[in-house]
Amino acid sequence: MAIGVVGFLVDAALFASLNSGYEWSIGAARAVSASCSIVTTWALNRRFTFAARRSRLWRAELARYVVGQGAGLIVNLGTFALILRLAPSLRSAPIIALALGATAALLFNFLTARVLAFRPDAR
Repeated sequence: MAIGVVGFLVDAALFASLNSGYEWSIGAARAVSASCSIVTTWALNRRFTFAARRSRLWRAELARYVVGQGAGLIVNLGTFALILRLAPSLRSAPIIALALGATAALLFNFLTARVLAFRPDAR
């Protein structure tokens, strides 16, 4: 859960900086912030949460992680977009929709990481 929080903080801070500070569009800012969050959580999960299960083939592991998290990103971004569509007033504070999308994807992402990405190498 702590790594998910770190991932959320990376996502939220980068999104807010790009969207508000640099005036990037919501979509472009989310694409970059979510990608950085995925790589950050892979590295932290590899080191801490799933250290005993990590693969020697880290590139393949990262690819599996990205696929699983990509599916989770659909849950995350789908929730994000749905909230902004149903509550247009939140467009002025899209960080709220970001937090709700991240929450919706939390369990899904953990399960896909455990089952798909961090599986012991076949020996």
